[in-house]
Amino acid sequence: MQVLRELWSTGNVYLDRRAPWNLLKTQRDEAGVVLRTAINLIAYFAMAAEPIIPFAAGVVLDALQVNDRERQKWLQTIDLESYGPEREFCVPNLLFRRIDGTEIVALQKRFEGL
Repeated sequence: MQVLRELWSTGNVYLDRRAPWNLLKTQRDEAGVVLRTAINLIAYFAMAAEPIIPFAAGVVLDALQVNDRERQKWLQTIDLESYGPEREFCVPNLLFRRIDGTEIVALQKRFEGL
């Protein structure tokens, strides 16, 4: 799980540093490259997470229209350009809801000692 968190963090750092929201103003093509790379990263992260959170990973991969063949070969070759500009995707619904402080306390009490 720690490795997955590090992967996700790396993706966040990439987006923060490349800031496609700023590139859109002056370098539209470059913003497109950054966003396509981010979408490719999301697909790879979902495939890496599938053994741990299969439902959420499946929702993401389905939304990105990643087919079974692509899901099988992802470890063999990592290509951050495989999700090209012509490929369509859907934005999935919220995968995880936010847990507020009182719910966290209740869950901690409920599961303490396990």
